[in-house]
Amino acid sequence: MMATYTYTRTFVLALIGFILLFGLLNYVVDPYMLFMTERVQGFNDKKPEASNRSALYKLYSISKIKPQTIIIGNSRPEMGINPKSSCWSKNYGVVYSATFPGQGVYAQIRALFHSVAVSEVKHVFVGVDFADFLGKKDEVKADYWPKNISAFYQRMIIDQDFSKNKNYFWRKIRDYLTALF
Repeated sequence: MMATYTYTRTFVLALIGFILLFGLLNYVVDPYMLFMTERVQGFNDKKPEASNRSALYKLYSISKIKPQTIIIGNSRPEMGINPKSSCWSKNYGVVYSATFPGQGVYAQIRALFHSVAVSEVKHVFVGVDFADFLGKKDEVKADYWPKNISAFYQRMIIDQDFSKNKNYFWRKIRDYLTALF
């Protein structure tokens, strides 16, 4: 009986230890740039998976970085406009690319509203992709400001009617825990 108790306790403690160790490793490596841990050359400086998870980390990063200038758009401004370029005047302060590939104009504008709500945004650079406006008249929806509750919109601190997003806190907890474990 005592051997079973000792074995079970050792197993549970080892399991908890491994889970915590892997969580710590994920925090240090930070593959999605969610925790913004310090980058170490040759160890965790390259983040190849982060480019596939911009909808995850960029919305949370805005509140940490507190940029004064925001670049909004889809993949074209993301690939073509460098927020770290020397072309940006010092008057623009910290420039951040809040661009989201594959997202439409609605999502980009919602990301802008989120950025303004969590930071001291003074300048906005909007990359407009005119292809987003092509379509037949009968395909246009009557509701131009739809209610969206996808994970992307739950990561925004305000919802579509500019009130506090009730899902934000729990979505953030879920995203951070998922990234760790």
